[in-house]
Amino acid sequence: MKLVVTLSTAFAGVLLPITESTAQEFMGRYDASGQARAENGFSVELQGDSGYFAIGGTKWSNGQVVYSSVAYVLRLGLDGHLTDAELVVTPCCATSSGWANSSFQRSGGGIGMGGGQLDSLGRLSPVLYLFNATGALDTMYSYTQLPEDWAGRTGMQTPDGGYVITGETSASGTSLDGFLLKVDSLGNLEWVQTYGLPNRTEYLTTVDLAPGNGYYLGGQLDAGGGNYDPWLIRVDSLGMEDWQETYGTVHNDFPNAHVTSTADGATVFATSFTLNVDEDQVLALVKVDPDGTTLWNKTYDGAQFNNALFAVKEVSPGGDLIAVGQSSLPDPLNGVLLRTTAQGDSLWLRYYHYADSLWTLGKGTLRDVMPTPDGGFIAVGTAYPSSNNPNDPPIYGQDTWVVKVDSLGCLEPGCHLITGLQSQVTTWRGALTVAPNPARDVARLAWELPEGLAGGAQVSVVSAAGHLVGTVPVTLAEKRCTLDVSGYPAGLYHVHLVVDGRWVSGGRMVVE
Repeated sequence: MKLVVTLSTAFAGVLLPITESTAQEFMGRYDASGQARAENGFSVELQGDSGYFAIGGTKWSNGQVVYSSVAYVLRLGLDGHLTDAELVVTPCCATSSGWANSSFQRSGGGIGMGGGQLDSLGRLSPVLYLFNATGALDTMYSYTQLPEDWAGRTGMQTPDGGYVITGETSASGTSLDGFLLKVDSLGNLEWVQTYGLPNRTEYLTTVDLAPGNGYYLGGQLDAGGGNYDPWLIRVDSLGMEDWQETYGTVHNDFPNAHVTSTADGATVFATSFTLNVDEDQVLALVKVDPDGTTLWNKTYDGAQFNNALFAVKEVSPGGDLIAVGQSSLPDPLNGVLLRTTAQGDSLWLRYYHYADSLWTLGKGTLRDVMPTPDGGFIAVGTAYPSSNNPNDPPIYGQDTWVVKVDSLGCLEPGCHLITGLQSQVTTWRGALTVAPNPARDVARLAWELPEGLAGGAQVSVVSAAGHLVGTVPVTLAEKRCTLDVSGYPAGLYHVHLVVDGRWVSGGRMVVE
């Protein structure tokens, strides 16, 4: 493994040690800087057929200066092994990587990202980052519009080979407005447009293509009285507004509208809606046609403070949707994946709980998701320490969190067949072992889990054909059990260890 710190003035590579923590079967957390500083994962992209890129931001120090924010790209193999980490360090400025789903695939290979930088005088500028096929920084373009602040949040490549960046700006002088900035294929600025109402605060966090080489822009708008609504704009190829609309309730619907274009030319956005003055929120998806008419508006699961969806993608053109976010159900704070039909009807919703030998009550949020070539999904976000577990260390930083699941959202196939399953712990998969394997008459299961983990436990066995073969109670503290498999047909089986409704570990068993 190596970590490369890229200096934007000379693009020089410096090799530093890097730490990868408790990665299990491509479910774990990654320390990009190796400095135990707070990190946030914001975006994920495929690296052809050889692996994945996880993109985010972290603090970083060169021994003399502490950078408040440094953008990074992690390069992960197909098995989740961390091979490289590139940090974008500029002597003048802190660099940032957007907020959610801020990256994109470049047409000639590699990836790009819309973000920003903050100079030593506190001025914000939008930045276009371009990385090659290995995740190394090719170049970056900064667009300073002094004396105003321009915070870049995301970007994408345009059909003419150029790029756009969206975000918010103080250019009006009295409030924040959304903006869209267009550059050509060489990074030369072509035009900038701003959007918003006088004396109101608006943010734009996502952009995608609309019919006629236009764009859909998504964010949030101050609807008055300090209450925000999800905000959607359609503009033409020059950034001129076609229409705009707000969505939400009479309460403060502060999550952004995170847009993605669909194969039929419409757009769907991820968000949440607030149901009461206590700001209990429910996960939501909304689809809007090219003329601004709402086609459908769907909500999912129960309401709780801090529930939100941050990105949504088509699984295949015109097909199902996959959305990603966070939920405080069934307990605070979980990553969440939601798969729906093209009409927004829920197929499944899964919660993911971060925990390891130190963070037995850790938390997590997921900010972006991509379908993977094997039919599953990969999501990236941030793992947080617990705030209520006395066994957690007093200082234990947050890290990039990556979750790779199958087409049904399972860490081990067959989880959807287990009655009462509420969430899945993403980092203890290797804790369960089966011996002998292959087994003939008897299989001995053993597990090593963190001390203090307790509760009612069970082992469930699912066949490769997708049938629940059986569930037996086990005593967690005994750390072992025996299964009679003499009556099992020969073949592959998936074993699941569940504790108080949480999937904590699993593995594969072959019966001869």
